[in-house]
Amino acid sequence: MVDSISTSFETTNDFTAIGDALRRRKPEAVKVLEQQFPALQRVLERKRILGRPGQAAPVDGQAAPEAAGQAAPAPGRAAPAAAGQAAPAPGQAAPAATGLLELAEISSAEARSDLDEVLQKVTARARTLAQLRLVSGVISTITTAGLIALLLGTNREAQVVAAIIGFLSSVLALVSSYLEDFSGGDGSTRKLRESLIEQVKALADARGRIKLARATSNDGEVLSILQVINGILGEVQRVRALVGLPI
Repeated sequence: MVDSISTSFETTNDFTAIGDALRRRKPEAVKVLEQQFPALQRVLERKRILGRPGQAAPVDGQAAPEAAGQAAPAPGRAAPAAAGQAAPAPGQAAPAATGLLELAEISSAEARSDLDEVLQKVTARARTLAQLRLVSGVISTITTAGLIALLLGTNREAQVVAAIIGFLSSVLALVSSYLEDFSGGDGSTRKLRESLIEQVKALADARGRIKLARATSNDGEVLSILQVINGILGEVQRVRALVGLPI
């Protein structure tokens, strides 16, 4: 199990949404994790891995091993250690698995806080739009009932005022409906709120899986859980950008 975790860990694709969120919310926690588990730097760094999984990108000014006349390792075989460089000890894969589990727990906690913050922002926006619709509905009802005409009289100036008030109430209703349901397509307030609620459900499931993985020492589940959390934080980043929060 440890060997499989080590192999999967080395070929991890992209957890940059987790790294971005942790650097924004808990920069000190990132430093502590990287100090305790140096291999996590490949997960938390901003760089994306280019090329085939497991193939190291060439450093500037240096050729790839194949270009330097070195044979690439055959599939399923480990690359030979460089001269004077000791091979990793067999017990070094376990800290990598432990580090991934710690990362899953910390990132899930911060994802919950991030979701709460963004959901409050979107809910406040939805509440404001609902209040606009309520005000426009009340004004429209008063205008339709003829109360404005009774209060202001039947002269021409009163009729103009009543018409303007009725027009403004209709505009408020149209604007609030547009902003809530149609503006931005998937970025509308209603759809953003629905998406965030789905992420809350997904995160609750992921946190339950983390507890189960720690209780049963099922390290093979951790990478899958991290992928779920990374997707959740990626969606949170999108919503944060749409509502004007820093990402």
